[in-house]
Amino acid sequence: MKRWFFLMSTVIIPLIGFSLNFGGGGMVVGYLPPDQIDPPHESLRITEGIFLIGGGGFGRVGGEGPVRIFTGGAGYSGEASKLIDGVKYTYEISEGEYMVYARIWIGIADLALGVGIGSRTEVVARDINSGNTIDDFLNGSSKGCISISRESYTLTGSVGLHLPFGDFAEVLVQCTGYLALSPEGWKLEGTNELVQGAVNKAFRYGYYLSAGVLMGH
Repeated sequence: MKRWFFLMSTVIIPLIGFSLNFGGGGMVVGYLPPDQIDPPHESLRITEGIFLIGGGGFGRVGGEGPVRIFTGGAGYSGEASKLIDGVKYTYEISEGEYMVYARIWIGIADLALGVGIGSRTEVVARDINSGNTIDDFLNGSSKGCISISRESYTLTGSVGLHLPFGDFAEVLVQCTGYLALSPEGWKLEGTNELVQGAVNKAFRYGYYLSAGVLMGH
């Protein structure tokens, strides 16, 4: 699920956006605050938050004058690590979404109001062992990692400002709120087996912040 949405959001949709009149795309960086992270165990919380990187594209589908309607897609991913009793744990998150939004000219910038649907994947990985020889491989002590993951469906709403500069560029500053639904919860990676005792809020909500430079209008 995550691979399909991420491919759609960061490759296909930007190409479509650039092929349309009044379309474009670009790269965006974001930040997920620590209180918006929902780990399977409190000890795994990333206290510094997670920085995100991604991109997207858009195309104009309707509207004239100060109010225009756009559609497109976006995707991002990020990760952060922490040590617990000398063991490294890595929290990874990726998301892709399809979105529709209105841009309203307010004199010096466009106010953008949007909604979107998509999916999110979270992975928590734990480093194991430290061996790097063929004997370590044969006896099962090679360096590696084990992980658990959770898939969620997302509904988003966003408020942003598009500040144009030059003829075909603009700066985007945005806040996105989300509702996430995870019907099944955390699973052992590569299996369909649920992780017993893991904290899983099937229905969650939160927000993240983002900014970037987009090309095209």
